[in-house]
Amino acid sequence: MGTSGTDLNHNQVHVGDERLGVIHSGSRYVLGFGRDYYGIWEQGAPGGGPAQRFPASEQGRQTAWQRYVELEPSAQQVLDAQTATEEEAEPAPRGWTRGRLITVGLLAAAVILGVVLTQINKSGTKAGGGGEQATGNTAHIDVTGGASVTEDLKQQSFTFTGFGTLFPKVEATWKGPSVTMHLSLNIPSLGENDTNQNPFRVFDVTVSGGAQASPTGSPAASPQASAAGGTQTKFISNMGECAIDLKSLEKDGIAGTFDCTGIPALTSSTTKINAKGSFSAES
Repeated sequence: MGTSGTDLNHNQVHVGDERLGVIHSGSRYVLGFGRDYYGIWEQGAPGGGPAQRFPASEQGRQTAWQRYVELEPSAQQVLDAQTATEEEAEPAPRGWTRGRLITVGLLAAAVILGVVLTQINKSGTKAGGGGEQATGNTAHIDVTGGASVTEDLKQQSFTFTGFGTLFPKVEATWKGPSVTMHLSLNIPSLGENDTNQNPFRVFDVTVSGGAQASPTGSPAASPQASAAGGTQTKFISNMGECAIDLKSLEKDGIAGTFDCTGIPALTSSTTKINAKGSFSAES
């Protein structure tokens, strides 16, 4: 059995000394590997084994790199790039670093906020420290100003979406012979909820042409409302004209009072009403 052969360049070498691959080729030296070693060859040298040989291990590879960079300084950039890649691949150091403490603190705050809002939604006025008010399905409204009417209303619809989340929404409608009242509260809370655009909280009243004079004998309604039967005027508050005081806020119902001053008509900003009353709604 022969003990010699040729390498990839067809140079005569001992079996087992063949250079099977090149890791880096410089102006004077070549870093490569054989069957069971890392090696450094001189460029253009006659065939044969490597000028320097290192074990086929991780430590051997690192030692071969270091020695090769000493002989071939141009390879330093390759070594730097490899080192940077290895550092990026390493997992982040464990322990309570400043960044990790901030992240944990934010997560804990979000969890606590979610729990507080859930408890408020579940417990109604108990969580707010006030007295409880039973829910129902009726409302009462006293309107003065651009229209004048006093009326008891009956619930038409009620929804409570997002209960127990960070963004709940309550919406309800009541209707009487000449008045329709609608309430929509995003992110409601016990106590006062002023009408607003962010979060969107709106209170609107639609008065029909059949509105009657109030018990005090004041005029029946605005010019629009007192026109031909079936004419309706809608007054809408979303700019702080109404204070909605929620006495009860539960998954299956709400109750409270409202006090509004200067709600403008949808079709005329100069026509306004005042409105006071109470409401309750249930699913």
